[in-house]
Amino acid sequence: MRQLWLSFGIPFLVVFVLAAGVIAARDLDLFAPVCEPVPVEFKDLDVTTPCVRVRGMAHYGATIAQHYPGNLLHSSHDEWLFPLFQAHDAKGRAVRVMVRSRVQPEARVSYEFMEIEGRITSLSPDVIPYQVEVQMGKTSDYFLTDDTLILEAITVHPWDGNEASGGDGAP
Repeated sequence: MRQLWLSFGIPFLVVFVLAAGVIAARDLDLFAPVCEPVPVEFKDLDVTTPCVRVRGMAHYGATIAQHYPGNLLHSSHDEWLFPLFQAHDAKGRAVRVMVRSRVQPEARVSYEFMEIEGRITSLSPDVIPYQVEVQMGKTSDYFLTDDTLILEAITVHPWDGNEASGGDGAP
């Protein structure tokens, strides 16, 4: 009986520990490359530059809150999705860049100039579920384009909307 336990239990335990380690590393973003943001003009955003610093105008009229329950590795948290447009574009409705941030937008603010550092990825159902676009369509007149990008915000800073501000080489 002891031989059977050793031949089954030890390999099972090794596989279980390895799988738990890989899942923990994935959830903690240990596989993600170090993000050194590169200043990029809004119109030049694409997935070829995965880590960017970009300035634009957030449209909070189409903000969607998402709640993520906690598990053994991390606590529960909320994230907010909102469109980001070229600076001074208050009339655009075709969303080319969707920001996902843990920073909650200010209440009663419709538009805000901001500088965001983060990772750019393509839109996919595992990143942003299809229900998000449906909800945006029901609550506003914004819509996602075929080439919509997701900007996973690492830092979010207010910006005054003036191209001359900053002075640090950012666009």
